Amino acid sequence: MKIFFEEFVSKSRYLIAQNDYRAILKTYKELIETIVLADNVMSYPMFTEIIVSMLQLFWFSFIFVSMAEGDFKTYVSITVALIQGFAIMLMVFLPAAFTNEAAIIARDTVVTLPTWFPQHYTSLKKTVRQRYLKKVALSLWKIYIIDKPLIFTALGTLLTYGVLLGTLGKVQSLT
Repeated sequence: MKIFFEEFVSKSRYLIAQNDYRAILKTYKELIETIVLADNVMSYPMFTEIIVSMLQLFWFSFIFVSMAEGDFKTYVSITVALIQGFAIMLMVFLPAAFTNEAAIIARDTVVTLPTWFPQHYTSLKKTVRQRYLKKVALSLWKIYIIDKPLIFTALGTLLTYGVLLGTLGKVQSLT
């Protein structure tokens, strides 16, 4: 999706030079319909996938920290499970975050269209305000809009709580 939005922005510059604002609006409408459809279809499954991988990361980081002396195979299997959890989260978060950033840039291009066409300023401004001012983005079950800070917040919180509980478990077992 990111590629489509970036292509839209680059083609819009050409279409602005050609004075073809209708093609820009038509293409942007198709793009936002596509992203809304993708969000409607995929937001809940991706939400559940993220919850499952976050639980996996939490428990495996908890086990890793609270584990007594184990053998090498146990450490490797827990490390592989942690890497798998990170990979799944990043495979969902990164493309969605980059797509949302590209969608914002494309929206900004459409919002500035009235200034590029002063002869159609009033009608374009009205059309843009009525149809294209709303921000569209990929989300997790319509709760969280996926962006880069959400990635770091989720990973940091999980690892912090997993390590904290693992450390508390070790301290309690020593007393």
